[in-house]
Order: sequence, then C-alpha cells, then structure tokens
Amino acid sequence: MSILLKNGKLLSNAEIFAIPVDGDGWRLLPDGARARIGDGARIGDGARIGDRASIGARASIGARASIGARASIGARASIGARASIGARASIGDGASIGDGARMDHSPLAIQGSGHLAIQHSKGFISIGCEIHSHDEWLEHYVVIGKINGYSEAQIEEYGKILRFMIENGHEIGVVEHDAEETK
Repeated sequence: MSILLKNGKLLSNAEIFAIPVDGDGWRLLPDGARARIGDGARIGDGARIGDRASIGARASIGARASIGARASIGARASIGARASIGARASIGDGASIGDGARMDHSPLAIQGSGHLAIQHSKGFISIGCEIHSHDEWLEHYVVIGKINGYSEAQIEEYGKILRFMIENGHEIGVVEHDAEETK
C-alpha cells in the first residue's frame, strides 16, 4: 500500500505513519501537502491524498483512488479503487463508496430522528442500511419503517424527508459510477 505524491513519488503506509504528527494532528507529507490520517487507516497503491484532507481511523482508501483537498473521510469508511472524492467533500463514518465512483461534492444528507438519509447515487437514497430507488422508497417506506422499528411519527417524518430529497437531490451531491461499478 502506498500514497502517490504530487511529485510522482510513492510513499508506503509505513513511511506515512512514520511522519510525525504536529500539534494540530497533521502529517506534513514530503510534497508539502498536509494530511490527517487516522490510526489503522489503509491507503491503497497509488492513491492520491489532497492537501489538508482527513482520513479517519480504520478507513480504507482503494488503489489509485483520489481524495481531494480538504476532503474528509470518516472513521471505518471505505473508498473503492479508482474512486474520486472531490475537494471539500465529506464522507461519513462507516460509509462505502464503490470502485470507480466519482463524487465531486458532498451528497445531500438529512439527519432525521433515527438514521441519516443520504442521496446515495443517482436515483437512490440510503437510510441507515437500507438503499432503495426513489420509486421503491415512495411505494414501501411505511413498511420499511415498521420493519425497522420506526414509530408512526418517524415514518411520517421520513416520508417528508424522502419527498424533499427526491424533489431536490437530483442536482445535489450525486455519485456517478463507471461502467465497472456493480452496486
């Protein structure tokens, strides 16, 4: 595993973690970029990490992935091989972005009283561990809510969240996948 620096040099994970952390938690990489890289994070071969990007503890960055300047990758998040996360984008704890995905900015995300709702990809929304198309959510959100232990008030709340996201999320933070992406 290694990180590709702006000057074309590869830096191994051992070399990355050997760089001392300053008082603010940044590692000064040999190419002048600063990055926060959490304990146990894994960085795939040839991955690029932008200046002032933050990689959470136990996060995984795939081979040849690109993390933009000032982007934030949460703890235990997984960024697939060849994926591109744009500058200032924020990927939450435990989130998973597939191989070859491209995210130019943060997705539309709304925290309800239960789980976080995220515009997962074009035409798809995730709430907690459930990922469904817009049409599937609109048709089945009441049943899905009941199965997941949501109260009637929460089901009504998430119905409003879903309708808002479907009406407004098509232009905000949509993830695009390359032809090899299967999810």
